[in-house]
Amino acid sequence: MAAERNMYARFYWRNCYYQDADVSEESGQSREARISRAQAQALLAYSIDNLSPDEQRLYRPKLEELTKGLKRGDP
Repeated sequence: MAAERNMYARFYWRNCYYQDADVSEESGQSREARISRAQAQALLAYSIDNLSPDEQRLYRPKLEELTKGLKRGDP
């Protein structure tokens, strides 16, 4: 039960970082956007294997998008 709560807490924070990245980018703070996306990617990569198959199908494309963006150096 505690492990499940921790996993969902990580997804809550991943969503917060993901949204923060969008807000930072819109306000011209590209460095902060990159940091937030890196944090979101790390939390998602750490947690994704613990998700249900349906949730994994939803979040794996997002993880790939974040990872590719970080490798390209996207803001």
